[in-house]
Amino acid sequence: MGSRAIYTIIEKGEVHHFYSQWAANEYTPFTVIREAKSLKDELSLKQTTAQLIPLIKYNHYFNYEVIGLNGKSLFERLPKKQAEKMLFDFGNNAAISMNITLDFDNDKAYFRYNSLCFHFSFSDFAVSISDGLHCLDQVIKEEHCEKDILPTIIQWEMKQKLKEFAVPLEQQGPQISL
Repeated sequence: MGSRAIYTIIEKGEVHHFYSQWAANEYTPFTVIREAKSLKDELSLKQTTAQLIPLIKYNHYFNYEVIGLNGKSLFERLPKKQAEKMLFDFGNNAAISMNITLDFDNDKAYFRYNSLCFHFSFSDFAVSISDGLHCLDQVIKEEHCEKDILPTIIQWEMKQKLKEFAVPLEQQGPQISL
């Protein structure tokens, strides 16, 4: 954790941008989606994921908690102009490690890596959100107890599982317009 990301969420035709100081990895997006869905189901809420994710905190035990008092805020909503500038600068400086787009309208998650932030080059890729959630469920089940596992192990396992479903962004066609 501790690496910075810009998240773009596309849901019900609306585009929302968030900054996270802690969520530049392949694991967090699917965990947050899972937590937001759990919150919706538990409280019978009608809010979108984009409305709920600012309520999700990250605590010291590497677990995500909804509306946690002891956790760190995971997401900060970005105004459109600020997000556009940050996305324009992405790849030209090392301020942001990843750009993650969660397109719920098309069931796609896009992962873009800033090559200035990593010692080795990752390939940008896309995966369906459904497949990503399935991978997360498999990793948690295989590890037997989600709360006892350090996030680096879970992140590594997620990355391995997602490779089975990932499609390089070059094969995805045109990039998303914001």
